[in-house]
Amino acid sequence: MRLFNPYISFLLIIFLVLHVYACRQVHLFEGRVELIYEKDVPLGDSALFIGYVKQIDYPDSIPFILPSEVWIESTNVMVTTDSLGYYSIKTLPGLHNIKCQNKFNTRKELIEQLSYEIKKNQEVRIDFYIGYIVE
Repeated sequence: MRLFNPYISFLLIIFLVLHVYACRQVHLFEGRVELIYEKDVPLGDSALFIGYVKQIDYPDSIPFILPSEVWIESTNVMVTTDSLGYYSIKTLPGLHNIKCQNKFNTRKELIEQLSYEIKKNQEVRIDFYIGYIVE
């Protein structure tokens, strides 16, 4: 008689993994969007969104190191932040829904967004503070 049965061991491991997964607690740390300023600049017929992307609980002096994507909904305009978390999007004036998300975390709960009506020859700084999930 064998004391070690590989099938029973396998089933026990599967049970333990499923049990741990089912009992995990998910905590969402919500992000936010902050309108910093709006000013008139000579842009011809264009408008400009600029700003920084940071993680919600990072100190202001520390940039968000992971690349993030910033885009205008219903267009093909999308940019990736630089190494300091900076982005810049030149667009046409109008009502735009500008969105931001960490490039490596595609959960919809973590998309930050703001609807803003930008005018011709206007530069608007919008900073995004990305939330995150701890499991």
